[in-house]
Amino acid sequence: MIEGFSQKAKWLIDARFNRAELADRIRQVGHYRNRIHLSNDDAEVFLRRLKLPSKSLVYLDPPYFQKGQRMYRNHYVKKDHGWIANLVQKKLPYSWIVSYDDAPEIAALYAARRKIRYTRA
Repeated sequence: MIEGFSQKAKWLIDARFNRAELADRIRQVGHYRNRIHLSNDDAEVFLRRLKLPSKSLVYLDPPYFQKGQRMYRNHYVKKDHGWIANLVQKKLPYSWIVSYDDAPEIAALYAARRKIRYTRA
């Protein structure tokens, strides 16, 4: 969320999306609902239990590194991010994508991997 839980900024939680466009995207995703599985498990629990077809794609969205402690009730510390990076890169038998904030510590954990960096226009 923009400005964390307090929402006391100029931009509120709805500033990042267009309602009509978001509704269209949700309907499009709905066409694939039988092929999509969501989980709110802890990453360790999720990754250890994971049993998917070999052509699956795993998308992981860990808490932000730099501002996680201000944005989430359950944030990671540095060793948690390192643990996830190690597990994903060395033991996950599926294609994967991990999204993060652009922190040098995270870039170092995934140094051997391709990255896409988004910048503000």
